Amino acid sequence: MASLAAIMSLWIKYFPSNKLVTSPGKEMANVVYIKEQQLESMLRHMERVIHVDVNIAVAAPSNDKSINPSSVSVFIKYFS
Repeated sequence: MASLAAIMSLWIKYFPSNKLVTSPGKEMANVVYIKEQQLESMLRHMERVIHVDVNIAVAAPSNDKSINPSSVSVFIKYFS
């Protein structure tokens, strides 16, 4: 699993305390990116894994009360 220091480093990089958030969309994109990085780091520690790619797709928020589905795709290359 990703170390706490690595996670905090990403958080500080994408959410610096001395800057305002440019938009809610940009903030959401940063949060999703950090989650992707955490998942990739966790999966890389599995035995025989060579390469990992994780993509999270979050549906754009809508004004109605419906639930917008999200999805995750994961590519793992490993030794068999």
